[in-house]
Amino acid sequence: MKCRSSSVGEYFWGVLAQHWFARMSGSLGVLAGIVGLVVESNTERALYGACAFVGVAFAGYTAWKTEREERVVAEQKLEQVLLPKRDRWLVEAVFYVVHNRWPKSDEALFIPINNDESVVEWKQRIQNDDNWPNFLSALQILRQAARDGQLAVWGYKNPRALVLGAEDNNARVRELIPAEHWSEYFVDPDQIGHRPGLVWTITANSIFIDEGSYSALMVSHAQVERLMDRPLP
Repeated sequence: MKCRSSSVGEYFWGVLAQHWFARMSGSLGVLAGIVGLVVESNTERALYGACAFVGVAFAGYTAWKTEREERVVAEQKLEQVLLPKRDRWLVEAVFYVVHNRWPKSDEALFIPINNDESVVEWKQRIQNDDNWPNFLSALQILRQAARDGQLAVWGYKNPRALVLGAEDNNARVRELIPAEHWSEYFVDPDQIGHRPGLVWTITANSIFIDEGSYSALMVSHAQVERLMDRPLP
């Protein structure tokens, strides 16, 4: 503990001296020097002492202000880590993983399904798209991160009731999906050509959502960006 206290003290006095020299080499020091040319020595010494005191006061305030601003920024970043904000659709995160940028507001996330084609026809059409394997890989990267607890994902539980019209979507709230969910469930790739809110999770043994599924999946953009700063597995 002594070593740590000594290091903090040395850092403080070093920063204080840096700001003090900056103040004294600026307008305060110049002013004191000019006045010293036309006044008696005792007055000059008093003036230099006053300037030194003012310089220390300003240096102390500047050092505190700088440390305070850096602390606020650090606390904001820490808050994003500890309290991630639900602010992006999961399919937007998939787009980010593939293209290393967030989509524009009017930009299509994937090859959309046309109104006059079925899901089978759409899947046949996208098989020729060069980015489709990358989209599937991105889904798996995010799924693994969610399972490892590195990515928070929120969604509506049991979307089957919504699809069947048994519940009102406005009466529901998103829940934080447990990490264990991703061991068995994954994002249905057949749905990412629809609106982001219609994306849901399924199991390998099912062809449709069940009572354990989640829909309208959302994530935190800060977590996604931090995740992709790390080397991919």
